[in-house]
Parts: sequence; C-alpha cells; structure tokens
Amino acid sequence: MISDEPQNLKFTVRADSNSMTYLADSKGVFASNGMRMEGVDASTFKPLPGLYCADQNHVYVFDNLVLKTIEGADPASFKLLGGQYAIDENRAYWHYTTIPDSDSDSFERINDMYAKDSKRAYFREKPISGSDPQTFNVLPGQVSCSYDKNHVYSGSKIIPNVNPDDLPKDKKCKFCNEERIVFDE
Repeated sequence: MISDEPQNLKFTVRADSNSMTYLADSKGVFASNGMRMEGVDASTFKPLPGLYCADQNHVYVFDNLVLKTIEGADPASFKLLGGQYAIDENRAYWHYTTIPDSDSDSFERINDMYAKDSKRAYFREKPISGSDPQTFNVLPGQVSCSYDKNHVYSGSKIIPNVNPDDLPKDKKCKFCNEERIVFDE
C-alpha cells in the first residue's frame, strides 16, 4: 500500500515524453516508478518540466530512475532552459552537475549539448577552453560539431588543422570527430 491516507493523495501528471507521475500525501512523495522519494518535503513538493522536481530545500532530477539532488541549486529561482540545461540565480547546471564558473545572468542554451554565457561556450557541463561566445555556433544539422571565429570543435575538443574560415557555407556537415570533419559533396 502506497498510502494509508488515500483521500489525501495528490496526483500530478507531466505529459511530456520524459516525465514522471507523482503521488504525495502528508507522509511523503512517491514517483511513478514506485520509488519513495526519501528526504523530499511533501508539503512543498512541486513537479517541474521533464524529470525535474523540487521542494523548499532542494531541486531533484531523475537519472536512470534514481533520484539525484542537484547540489547547491536554489529551488526558488531554478529554471529549466530546455534539454538538460538549467539556471538559478547563482549558477548554471547540466543535468545534475554544476557548470563551474558559469554566469547564470547571461547563460543561454544553444541546443541539447551546447550552451554559452558571456565568458565562454560549454559542451554539456564542460567549459570549452578558448571558445568565443560571441561567434560560437553549432554547424547546421549537427548536435556536437561547432565553431567560433578561432576554432572548430567536436564536443569540447578542438579539431586540429581545421580553420573556421574554410568551412563551406553551402554544404551540410555530415560527420565530425576529434580528428576531422566531413561535409556533403
């Protein structure tokens, strides 16, 4: 039995493809995977988009059906930007990891893998060393191939011997890795 207070159960359903259904009563919160969410304050619990939720003390995310606390996240100002990126008034996050030295005031999501702030670009939670956020872009049709005025990147790594000025403007990138980049003919 999940609750001996069935008249007090609150049902909250999130209707996206990465969602949970939550059941809450005065004794706790349960997720649709049957897990009791230990330590969560049921009286202040609220679901957030995707697999995120919060109470007055913490922000949480499900990772492979395991509840993780996003350390240091401020529940009052936490905002999901899309994909796995989020911000609060102090910092930015990718999934449940704090992005070091990020500027939440200027932080913006580019796609599911890349973001930038006024200081640099990021691949997931990793700062891209030497990146120029003002000229940083993702190659059309790609998720993890990008460029700025100085370099071309695969993930967070610079692809050596590729000059961003030489990228073809009229061709779609079909493949890139840490060693090379290939465009459609």
